[in-house]
Amino acid sequence: LHFTSPIRRYPDLIVHRMLRKYSFEGCMDETQRAMDEQMTAEAAEQSSIRERLSADAEFACADMKKAEYMEDHIGMIAEGIITGVQSYGMYVQLPSTVEGLVRISAMGDDYFVYDQARMQLVANGSRKKYRVGMKVVVMCIGADKKQGNVDFALVGKNGRVYGINRASQYGKRRESTHRKKSERKGYGRKQNRRKNRSA
Repeated sequence: LHFTSPIRRYPDLIVHRMLRKYSFEGCMDETQRAMDEQMTAEAAEQSSIRERLSADAEFACADMKKAEYMEDHIGMIAEGIITGVQSYGMYVQLPSTVEGLVRISAMGDDYFVYDQARMQLVANGSRKKYRVGMKVVVMCIGADKKQGNVDFALVGKNGRVYGINRASQYGKRRESTHRKKSERKGYGRKQNRRKNRSA
C-alpha cells in the first residue's frame, strides 16, 4: 500500500476495495472470500507483468535516445565509471548517464580473465584489474539508435585508444550490447530502479 494510493498503482486500488468491503461492509461470506482471493492473485500477477513490460519499454526508449545522442559524438573522450563487468567486457557510464560497452577487444593487447567471484576483469600479463566503481577514460567508437547500443574503447594513460580500428565496423550488423535484465541495476527505480547490473 503506497502513501499516494489509490491514484498511483492498480494494486493499491484493489487493497482499498478489499479494506472497504471487509472492514465497513462486513462481508464474511466464505465463498465470496475464496473468489476474492483468486481475483486478487490474478490481478496481482497481471499488474506485475504489465509493470515489467512498462519498465522494459521505458529503458528501451531511454537507451535509444541516448544512442541517438551519441551518434553525433563518435570520437568523444570522457571519464566514466565502471557499472558492470562481464566475461565479454565491461559497462561504463558517463556523467551524462549514457552507458556503453567496452568489449574485451577494446581494452588493450593483454589477455583478460573474468573473475566472477570478485566481479572483475584481470589482465593476464600486467595484472591490471577492472572492477565496478573504478574510473576509466573511454572513447565513443560507435552508436546504434535502432539497437539502442553504445560502444566504447578504453583510452590508455599514453592516450592510445584500444580497438579504435573497429569503429568503422559499427555500421554492420552486430550483436546487441544491451544488458540483460539480470545484469541491470534494479529494474525500475520506482522500486529502486534496476536489478543489479553486476550480476
